[in-house]
Amino acid sequence: MNLLVVTWSMISAACAVLGLTQMFLWAHNRRSWVYPLSAVMAFSAAAVALLEMSLFSSPELARHEQLLVWLNLAIVMVLIPMVWSVKEYLPTARTWGAVLITIIWCIGLLVNFYLPGNLTFTEIQSVDQRMTFWGDTFYVPKGSINPWKWLVDLTVILIPLYMIDAAWSASDPKRGIRGIVITVGVVLFVLFAGGHAMLVDSGVINSPYMVSAAFLSMVFTLTWVYARDAVQARILAIEVAQAQRETERLMRTNLLGEVAAALAHELNQPLTAILGNAQAAEKFLTRVE
Repeated sequence: MNLLVVTWSMISAACAVLGLTQMFLWAHNRRSWVYPLSAVMAFSAAAVALLEMSLFSSPELARHEQLLVWLNLAIVMVLIPMVWSVKEYLPTARTWGAVLITIIWCIGLLVNFYLPGNLTFTEIQSVDQRMTFWGDTFYVPKGSINPWKWLVDLTVILIPLYMIDAAWSASDPKRGIRGIVITVGVVLFVLFAGGHAMLVDSGVINSPYMVSAAFLSMVFTLTWVYARDAVQARILAIEVAQAQRETERLMRTNLLGEVAAALAHELNQPLTAILGNAQAAEKFLTRVE
């Protein structure tokens, strides 16, 4: 059994589960765009894992050329929703930063689909066979680096700066804590995935692409954030229930007081009349005597 295939299949499944979780959360809160954007990001990461698995499993040069085109598209569909979901979650994130990163990757897509080769290589010259230290075989493409690739490589620096600035500027302490956690996850993902991909493309290291493996930092980060939110929501629900019970007790006490006051008022009138009649009768009897 190929351990690489098993591992990448599990990574794809984990990303898909995260995407389904986001869709479930969106179904219960349609007003927030964080969830659909995160769902697109997670499903795209699942697609990245499958494409990477196809790449390191295939020795065919033509197939690598095709797969890299779609792999670059899938990576774009991870990064752009990630940037805009941060903008939605942390309003302190700078809009111009998200727009700039989006424009850069849109230019990258044009290069990817309309210029010779793809965004990674203008031409793939060979597909080299390599072997892991435990004995699994995988394949790595070698070719001429696309001169436009530096433009999207620049986002490996821009996205972490964008995230750090957004987390640093967050004014809400509770949101700021979660923002810091998400920032750490995004920065680790971008630096590892982007840095590793550049080293693989330049031939410095020989290994499969690991963008989807790096995305596990986002899986763990978002899982922690949502688990924390769920715990806080549970605590808040208990506090609300306790406050509701106390309010109902006070309402019952107040109602009892109102009923007692109304009853006293209703009894006071006939008792006053009885007292008046008794006093009048007493005076009458006194005169008779």
